[in-house]
Amino acid sequence: MQHYIQFVETLQEPLQKYELAREQSITFENRLLYRIRALKNFANIKKGDLGGFVASTDNLSQEGICWIYNDAKVMDDAKVSDDATVTDDAIVKNFAQVNDKATVSNNSIISDNAIISGDATIYDTARVSDHATVYESALVCDKAHISDQAEVYGDSLVSGQARVSNDTEVFGSARINDKVTLSGHAKVYGNAMLNDNVQVTDYAKVYDDAYLNDRVRVKGFANVYGKAKLYNDILITDSVHVFGKTKLEDSLHLINDAIISESNDVFGFNDVTQKRYLTYTVSNQTWVADTGVIGNHQDLLNSATTDKAKSIYQHYIAIIESTNS
Repeated sequence: MQHYIQFVETLQEPLQKYELAREQSITFENRLLYRIRALKNFANIKKGDLGGFVASTDNLSQEGICWIYNDAKVMDDAKVSDDATVTDDAIVKNFAQVNDKATVSNNSIISDNAIISGDATIYDTARVSDHATVYESALVCDKAHISDQAEVYGDSLVSGQARVSNDTEVFGSARINDKVTLSGHAKVYGNAMLNDNVQVTDYAKVYDDAYLNDRVRVKGFANVYGKAKLYNDILITDSVHVFGKTKLEDSLHLINDAIISESNDVFGFNDVTQKRYLTYTVSNQTWVADTGVIGNHQDLLNSATTDKAKSIYQHYIAIIESTNS
């Protein structure tokens, strides 16, 4: 008999899980929004509970256990579905989608055609816009902004004031922090960690356990991987590969097809005679100044403007040859 009663009660439950509480409407960004009211019990929601705001019932699926909490707002043609949640003062608008078990909270904003799915979490004042996607177990927080066609997925984290744009990808367990900028077709993955004002652009890749900090720039088709650690104003471009346990710092300028697998593969000197910083890479036997390519040892000597400068350059060459002999 008890089973029969439960069966009848199930049949009597409303097909819809919520309705618009039209008596509780607000105008937000020139849009008329309504609070939602639960019509039945599901998940942690009880019949009669009030939720956040929507423009219409098209914004929140009647299926699954998805819900909009607190004063969160979903508007325009945006859609929350499956088991996703939007909470606090978060905003989902335009044609954005939040689905699967994704969570959007705090003061974060999802706009345009962005898609948040899987177990992804967006919180704090983070923004995801344009056609960007965040999925799997990725986290985007603080003031980070994901835009254009960028993808953030896996167990990766994008935080601070990081900017991820264009066709970049962040995945694996990568950590993007502070004011890092990723653009172009760059890829950061594995256990790579990028901090401060690091920039990775074009078709460059940073992966494995690489660590980049403090204004390091990786461009072109360059690759930084292994356990490489790079600090302080280094520029890596063209088809350079930096890997192994290499630790580099200061204003090094690595170009062309240089291969750096250990610290002694590259040398840096502060050229006080011409107020420039010199970089020498062993693999391609090339001297580079912060103003451009110099060439080989003889080209460096030829660039000397005084006898004193030439003597200093001879000393630099001697250091390199003694180290690699």
